[in-house]
Amino acid sequence: MAGHRFRACRDVRHTQRRQHLPIETTQSAHKTPDGTVVITAVRDVTERLQMEEQLRHAHRIDAMGQLTGGLAHDFNNLLASSSATST
Repeated sequence: MAGHRFRACRDVRHTQRRQHLPIETTQSAHKTPDGTVVITAVRDVTERLQMEEQLRHAHRIDAMGQLTGGLAHDFNNLLASSSATST
């Protein structure tokens, strides 16, 4: 009996201690002789979100490094050209 899968949904719930708990839910409906059964899977996506943020941070740091490296290269070229004309 094939089921119909609903799309995953991301939400934030609060624990009893009022902490944020990012979750992702997926539901699927299955027909049985007794009727339709809906199965819901709930996943804690805290770790995945933290890893995604770390990756975004690494990309930002890399972009800043490339930008400062380019600026240093251009500044060095300016210094080299001005020192060549002053001698």
